[in-house]
Amino acid sequence: MTESAISGTDSAKQQVGSGNAATQKELRCRRVAEVDKKLPASYKTSSPKEELLLQHISEFEQQFISIYGNRYLFLCPPNECGIPKFLPTTVHPCHLLYKELYDFHTCAEFVADFLNYEELKPANQYPKQIPSPASVLKWQMGDCFDFSILLCSMLIGVGYDAYCVSGFAPKFITKRDEKSMKCPCSF
Repeated sequence: MTESAISGTDSAKQQVGSGNAATQKELRCRRVAEVDKKLPASYKTSSPKEELLLQHISEFEQQFISIYGNRYLFLCPPNECGIPKFLPTTVHPCHLLYKELYDFHTCAEFVADFLNYEELKPANQYPKQIPSPASVLKWQMGDCFDFSILLCSMLIGVGYDAYCVSGFAPKFITKRDEKSMKCPCSF
């Protein structure tokens, strides 16, 4: 495990101890980083090309801030091992074994039915970590970012031109509050 992964794990433990309760996703990521020895090396370290890319991104962020002011750019969140990864590199084309999932409707239904949704906490901020699609499938649980990255990876794997886009939604959507929706079964 690299030094940055160790310091990321230590800081997560400090957050829990300081009264800021870690989310379930953060706990799963911490457990994977500490226990799972079968993870590919690319999860635990950055290649020289990735290091160069991260350096270019850092320079871009500095230029962006000098032009547009101090705005937060969600470009390189840590993965489940605490290693910063450029967000678009998290999307990996998945080759699906089941022909039924080659249709985008059934693929989206699979993701919605197979995974348990957990809200972002806090709901108005980006997640602290973005795990790989393989980890999300293994855990069968994720937030909106995990769902979208997994679905995008599956769709790209079967030939769709798919993208992930982030934004903000009203509270009733993020909390899955359906009280004001009309029942589809009413006659």
